Amino acid sequence: MERMKQLSSARKLKEREETPAPFEDPYSDMTPDEKSKMIIALMAARERDAERIQRDAFRIDELLSKVDELLSLQRIGHCG
Repeated sequence: MERMKQLSSARKLKEREETPAPFEDPYSDMTPDEKSKMIIALMAARERDAERIQRDAFRIDELLSKVDELLSLQRIGHCG
């Protein structure tokens, strides 16, 4: 019985490998102009994201610097 299940699974897997999934273009109903506008909007969003990430990284560096400073002051306070 178990052998039959294995053979059935193997057959189904082989069929799936040999039958490629059809490609459906999710943007096929858009005009070239609409696609161009969408690409421009996506590029602008990507640029905004990159700028936000850069600002966040700068702010994180500033905060880590403050933490280091506070830890140094704490160490000095405990040593004295």
